Amino acid sequence: MKTAASVRSAFREYFDLTVGLRRYLRGPAPGPGAVRRIREQLERREQRWLELVRRSVFDRRGHPYRRLFERAGCEFGDLENAVRAKGLEGALSALYDEGVYLTEDEFRGRAPIRRRGLEIESRPELFRNPCVRRGVLQRSSGTTGRPAVAVSAAARDWHLEIYRLLEAQEFELERCARLLVRPILPSVIGLVSSMSFARMGLPAHGWFGYGGSLRRAWHYRILTRWLVGFVRLHGLSVPSPKYLPPGDFTPVARWLGGRLRRGERCYVGCFVSPAVRTAAAAAEEGTDLSGTMFFAGGEELTPARREAIEASGAEVYSRYWIGEVGPIGFPCRRQRGTARLHVLSDSVAVLVEPKTVRGLSRPVPALWFTTLLPMSSFILINAEMGDAGEISRSRCDCTYARLGFEWEISGIRSYSKLTGQGMTVFASDVVRILERTLPQRFGGTAGDYQLIEGCDRGAGLELRVRPGVTAAPAEAISECFLGELRRCYGGALSTEVWRHSGALRVTAADPLVGPTGKVLPLHLLGGFGGEVR
Repeated sequence: MKTAASVRSAFREYFDLTVGLRRYLRGPAPGPGAVRRIREQLERREQRWLELVRRSVFDRRGHPYRRLFERAGCEFGDLENAVRAKGLEGALSALYDEGVYLTEDEFRGRAPIRRRGLEIESRPELFRNPCVRRGVLQRSSGTTGRPAVAVSAAARDWHLEIYRLLEAQEFELERCARLLVRPILPSVIGLVSSMSFARMGLPAHGWFGYGGSLRRAWHYRILTRWLVGFVRLHGLSVPSPKYLPPGDFTPVARWLGGRLRRGERCYVGCFVSPAVRTAAAAAEEGTDLSGTMFFAGGEELTPARREAIEASGAEVYSRYWIGEVGPIGFPCRRQRGTARLHVLSDSVAVLVEPKTVRGLSRPVPALWFTTLLPMSSFILINAEMGDAGEISRSRCDCTYARLGFEWEISGIRSYSKLTGQGMTVFASDVVRILERTLPQRFGGTAGDYQLIEGCDRGAGLELRVRPGVTAAPAEAISECFLGELRRCYGGALSTEVWRHSGALRVTAADPLVGPTGKVLPLHLLGGFGGEVR
């Protein structure tokens, strides 16, 4: 039973959501002038960031970043001189060397900020942008296990629409049937996506929603229906969600098949897991998805997942977006079949600095993010989010490059750790085994095998296999998994310890589904630990 306090809290949350939506709906729709604003922001990028840091960090005594600047002997005037002399990224790199950075554990509050001679208690709330008061309440997609809440100002949401407008121009989405496969409340991504398309004059033609059975999520369905009506009262054409049966994406495949048979091209906005499941459903139905473009984010688009989607005939493009950072990279047509994205450098600066990860023989090229927009939800300077990748200059002549987005990010992967029984292995190696090796050996596809750390009171590892995928005995699957893992960095000792302790258990069960409907290959239970992107 819900307590009176929890009911009041929920009421207040959705009241604030309604107020934020109304403010957002009354804002200027994106247009040519908005695109010019991006170019102007790129030209004033360094000065804008300095103003943001002065107001949000240097003018706030006791702010963790201010204390790091003080430890580094860097006053605001020194920072201005460094940015003018070295450029923004050059200055950030120098600050990193002086200890002005934030590890993922420090940001999440899992560990205090420790530099030589300094220790600062830390938690995410300390890094919120003090200039952002109220907006559309958003929750991160949960790829780190427990979603972090970020308050997004309406101005930021209007800014994000400019990126969506650029994407629509690059991929000619006005000529497509536009479908959303998005969760309903408490996630707002489906509602906000449908509003954004409508504000651009490109309303979505359909929305398949998910997020719990009618019995468990009836109140969210009612609230979603009410908010759709609220948005329509403001003159926007947004679809009501049609609810998918649990675990069944056949209706999505049939919707796409019907549009494709009429000669239409199709756009699908979704997470990666629903794209994989839709491609599998289409294969079962005998439907060729050629002419379909999946724009999938929120999860890592691994090679196996890309292959599973493209086998249906569809194209798939990833976006790189972290809830606490904001949008980081968007794709263009030239990047079809690749994992290269244009860095949205008016919003974020990205450094690549080596990070030593326990259990690995060499450092990983960790990505460190700095938020630049005055309406960013968090003020982050050289913040780690558990991802690695590479940065290079773009050789593109697309919509983004012509506007001034000159850098590309590629090879994005998580180095979040799997630490069963105290042993550490590289998460991307485990994902490869789960999504490629096991399906090739025993049948199934990406999404049918999932490793869960934290079962058996937090000490065990459970390897779930979707029922009906294979008739192979559990012992054979376990031996294959451990044998492959032994060949990976950090895997030799781990496999011996796990075998000895009986830590790994293979079960025939559906993979766990996150709060936004994502099926992730690694799922960590308890604490602030994370599912791996």
